[in-house]
Amino acid sequence: MRNMIRPLLCLLLLTATSLAQVRDGRLKVVYNPPKTPLSKIWEGAIQKGQFYEQAAERLNNHLAWPRDVLIVIGDIGTANCFYSPDQHRIYMGYEMYDYLFAQFRTIESDQDALRHTFLAMDFFFYHEMGHCLAGEFNLPITGREEDAADDLAAVSLAEGGQYGGEVAMAAAQFFEIMSRGADVKKLPFWDEHGLDGQRFYNILTTFYGSNPNRYIFLEKIVPASRLARGEREFKHKTRSWDRILNQHLRQPKNTGEVF
Repeated sequence: MRNMIRPLLCLLLLTATSLAQVRDGRLKVVYNPPKTPLSKIWEGAIQKGQFYEQAAERLNNHLAWPRDVLIVIGDIGTANCFYSPDQHRIYMGYEMYDYLFAQFRTIESDQDALRHTFLAMDFFFYHEMGHCLAGEFNLPITGREEDAADDLAAVSLAEGGQYGGEVAMAAAQFFEIMSRGADVKKLPFWDEHGLDGQRFYNILTTFYGSNPNRYIFLEKIVPASRLARGEREFKHKTRSWDRILNQHLRQPKNTGEVF
């Protein structure tokens, strides 16, 4: 029996060491050289704000990443943001900043449009983080992953107080703009994403459910029959994401803290 103890202890030690090594990944922010003068301006503003660096630090503090994941900010050839599971990267395109700004300035001043552009991009980052978490941690996701990613962004930001609310309202406003004048015959029912109008109402309902008194103004925007489910839906989504992510945490997330 004594002869078996030492090999067993060595095996346990090696296993613990291996697990520690596997869980030693980090989120890292990388800026690709801008290709246009406008991209150069976006780069300077983004670097000054340090949003991605601060978000990466929070997520690194809370989550035990199995490998390094890059957050790449730069020109990506399309107005988009996306997570690449094969490359283990999240791409945030300057072209998406251009597109958002162009959409927002159709309804407001350039100053307000610029502010809402940065806020909406914060939402899209958390949306892509939902895809990233599902891919890097091999999370069980039922239903459409796009819906789950929106839910993660919304429930995480709902704990961020005024900032989180401003981010969500900016993203919802973008989806509302995109849904205007839509031709039903041309709507992409086949797409993996929800329709813009649906995403608009889902975000608002999630935030109403997080704090009906704070977001009471949404009662004038979202039908009462939908808001009636808001609190139950918010609690369900929050519990679900907490349970899924619990085994991957380095340390618990504080109430009121955005991932």
